[in-house]
Amino acid sequence: MQRSQTQSMEFHNTTELSVAIYSWISDNEQISTHRGVIIPANTKQTVYSDTGEWILSSEFYDKENNDAWSNEGLEQFYRIAKFQNEPYFTSGSYTFNFIEESFNIQYNDGVITWSRINKVAQD
Repeated sequence: MQRSQTQSMEFHNTTELSVAIYSWISDNEQISTHRGVIIPANTKQTVYSDTGEWILSSEFYDKENNDAWSNEGLEQFYRIAKFQNEPYFTSGSYTFNFIEESFNIQYNDGVITWSRINKVAQD
């Protein structure tokens, strides 16, 4: 069945850590599924959404990625940012200070670039 509303965007993860992107994808005309894809370190990948909305997250369901974030002193299971097909990044419930101090997100010519600014100081 054809998904006429599906939109795509390039996401470039320039960091040494994987990151997750979640979006809504329709399985058919009446059922949508919230799906996540892990973008590995230093990878560019096309991401899809039927709503034109994506959520960037550190919500992983595997030990390796959770441990990698934890070992860097970063929080796990956070919704980092929310963006749309014409991206805007919001603060408050979607962007958290620890991420803003450690990472940067930029939109340029159809590509979202996620990069590391500095490492979190660990006690």
